[in-house]
Amino acid sequence: LFRSARTFTERHKIRIYAGTGIFFFILVLIGGWYLYRLNYEKNAGKIYSKIFETIQKAESPDADQTAIKEYKDLITQYPQSRAAVLARYRLGNLYFARQEIDGAILAYKDFLNESPADSDLVTLAYNALGACHEAKKNFKEAIESLEIAMKTNTASSFEALNYINIARVH
Repeated sequence: LFRSARTFTERHKIRIYAGTGIFFFILVLIGGWYLYRLNYEKNAGKIYSKIFETIQKAESPDADQTAIKEYKDLITQYPQSRAAVLARYRLGNLYFARQEIDGAILAYKDFLNESPADSDLVTLAYNALGACHEAKKNFKEAIESLEIAMKTNTASSFEALNYINIARVH
């Protein structure tokens, strides 16, 4: 058995070396990608946290405008990060608070396109989108958004909110 294994190894030495090399190359590639994504998410998270803390401390329209710019920069710099997804939602909230309804609608739609379907924020984003359409007196679109909110994965957590909003719009 040992002799046949040795003979096989000597006969296929180049293939064994190539296979081992390819295996380790793939292993290094996967490890590098993992470390890159870890660093990417960490950097995006730091920026998001800094912006969020700044907003919490300062309550002025200028602070909101600065936060909007910083969130947009974050989304541009780290578009595939989880922090960018949250920044899209926060942008919608900031625009809505400033009564910039068209900007809020775009931000919420952008968030909904990028967010995972099982996020609690999806239901809230559809509710907010309904509120935006309600503010623009587009009641049909408001009802449609609120009905979609009722059908999301996390709708049961916000059932009362969903019913209250639908009733108000009707």
